Amino acid sequence: MDDQSAPDSISYLQFIAGPNGLLRSPDFKVEAGKPHFMSLWVRSDWDGGRSPEFIFWYDVGLEDIAISYYSLPDTGGEWKRYGFYFRALSDTESAHFTLHFPGNENAFIDLAGFQLRSASEKEFSEAYKEWRKTMPIHLIRGTPDDGKYLATSIAKFEGRLGIPCKPFVIWGRRFKLDEWIG
Repeated sequence: MDDQSAPDSISYLQFIAGPNGLLRSPDFKVEAGKPHFMSLWVRSDWDGGRSPEFIFWYDVGLEDIAISYYSLPDTGGEWKRYGFYFRALSDTESAHFTLHFPGNENAFIDLAGFQLRSASEKEFSEAYKEWRKTMPIHLIRGTPDDGKYLATSIAKFEGRLGIPCKPFVIWGRRFKLDEWIG
């Protein structure tokens, strides 16, 4: 879409919110294990709805892995430049992002001028320090039960518990993307 109010009169993509809007980008090359910086122009109005999220997916051969989530800002209908850092996983050659846009009826987002570049370790580290300042302090407190079952777990791993043919079971839950997003 062309609009004279877009930055430098460049073309842009416009999305009107729906009940579960999703956009997938084409794959793009990334350097394995290295930090990168992506920037873009954003014009948006959430109209009180949830903000869209960029979700980075890394192609690691067998399946894509989602690792980085970034919420896009409500710009109040004005064009603003927005950028974020991410680190490509090791053994990754390409990545893509999805944009999940669960807005209200009148919400919209316009995107333009995507730029991707490599970032230095120092630059990435400084950006992380600034981002971390916005997060609450996380204290891990020890409890009297810490390590209570460690000896038993190690014995099971080593097969010394005396229970032949019993596998060591680790319980977990696999989440679908839409469970994380809401």
